[in-house]
Amino acid sequence: AGGTIRSLTDNPEGLATLQQSIRASAFRGERVRLSGFVKSGGGFAGSATSGLWMRVDGPAGSESSDYMQRRPIEQGTGWARYDVVLDVPRNAVGVSFGVMLFGHGQVWLDDVALERVGRNVPLTAGLLAVDTSRAKSIHRREQADAYRDAPALPVNLSFTDGTRNPRKP
Repeated sequence: AGGTIRSLTDNPEGLATLQQSIRASAFRGERVRLSGFVKSGGGFAGSATSGLWMRVDGPAGSESSDYMQRRPIEQGTGWARYDVVLDVPRNAVGVSFGVMLFGHGQVWLDDVALERVGRNVPLTAGLLAVDTSRAKSIHRREQADAYRDAPALPVNLSFTDGTRNPRKP
């Protein structure tokens, strides 16, 4: 079992993501690693890229994130393990993570884990500058509300529980 994203048009606009969001409470003050095996391609022509990603949100907005922009997974890559490592501040609200596809192609994801790691494991990205504008203040309140109903821990990272399409009954 695993997850996949596939573009349905020749020239998709934007990106597609398979993601999950959790409350940060179980990981506050910790360094966490998102890991998973990723494969890309699927016989499509074009220049699609993909990558694992993780974002830590706090009361000041997005505190840290890594979208693998400096090390994208190129189209036509076989199964390989990738990692994203971030610190979760003590005041973090939530953690969102997943895999993204940019462009025309397909990406597969399997054997996903979100785990605490020691400080000896290097970060893959750093803290972000925080925007304190009024618009960001409104967004932060909405963000905190969104995480309030999120699960406390990741669910179904093995892709074996539940239905094939969780958005449909």
